Amino acid sequence: MLKIEKFSGKLEQCIQQNEAEINWLDPPEVVKTLREVEELER
Repeated sequence: MLKIEKFSGKLEQCIQQNEAEINWLDPPEVVKTLREVEELER
């Protein structure tokens, strides 16, 4: 579980750092990916 939490934290950092660059991504896809990560944590 710790690895997934670390990954989730890194993913959040990446998203914050690259928010401007992420604008080209389809927001629902980003939300879906984050939800999938959250489900993996359970």
